[in-house]
Amino acid sequence: MSSKNYKTFNPIKDKVVYVTLNTRALGDTLAWFPYVEEFRIKHGCFVRCLFKNTEYINLFKDNYPSIEFLDKEYIGENKEDNLTYFKLPLEAHNSVAYNIGFNWDDIRKKIPLQKVASDILGLPYQERIPRIVYNRIEPPVVDKYVCIAVHSTGGQLKYWNYPKGWEIIVRYLRHKGYKVLAIDLNEEQNYDGYENIIPSNAMNRTGRIPLKVRASDLYNCSFFIGTGSGLAWLAWAVGKPVIMIHGMTEDWYEFQDKCIHVQNKEVCHGCWHNHKLDLRDWSACPEHRATERMFECTKKITPPMVFKAIDKVEKEYL
Repeated sequence: MSSKNYKTFNPIKDKVVYVTLNTRALGDTLAWFPYVEEFRIKHGCFVRCLFKNTEYINLFKDNYPSIEFLDKEYIGENKEDNLTYFKLPLEAHNSVAYNIGFNWDDIRKKIPLQKVASDILGLPYQERIPRIVYNRIEPPVVDKYVCIAVHSTGGQLKYWNYPKGWEIIVRYLRHKGYKVLAIDLNEEQNYDGYENIIPSNAMNRTGRIPLKVRASDLYNCSFFIGTGSGLAWLAWAVGKPVIMIHGMTEDWYEFQDKCIHVQNKEVCHGCWHNHKLDLRDWSACPEHRATERMFECTKKITPPMVFKAIDKVEKEYL
């Protein structure tokens, strides 16, 4: 048979494929989901997708009508061990299943976050922005504004630890004529003696606001400033320029499009890629615990470094 007439057999074409996004993190979910749709299109299969946090379904469902999203009845919890597991139907044992996630110490920490999904699904890696659903409502303020998010679910290790840094940045933005909205879930979030609170000179728009509305806040802003958090990925998903202040991850790990990474590479940084971090002790600095150099990766990121990023955003993207 001529190789020109030979068609590669695709064993999952027209079959049901289960894809689980094994994470509760908003950023991971936004990073990985675009490849689920690419996988479905490439293989011509029927995809049933399961999120650990089913709240995220509303961000995708209307824009990905060919994917079936499984609801909470497929999620179980072992409260004694504080574990979550997935209850797939019996038919799943005769189907193809993919579990997108990673162990805290495995090789997937050595590649960009989005590449975790493309590698597991056998797809070529290319940065992909998810098509999310959000309410395009009126802006929360009339004047031009910037959204900031100072908190993180990753413990003190992910915070910008420069003293009073956020207050200084807000003053700089206000001097430039921007209103500044703090859009974290909580006003205050403390870890093991570290007090983290939104800057007093920013407008308080914290609270449990639906993600579709929060996405609208970001869509209407000029740009976003924060750490490597889910809100940074949400801002990127609605097309906003992002200034990301981070030290525990390398700048190649998160998204690159319309993102200015503020990082001090002259000091210790990037521990996420080289250490097995204890999820119960995210407030610890794995290289310099209990020394003067603890959290130097972000303590040594100065406000002028962020000023420079703000000026660059205005020049290149606004």
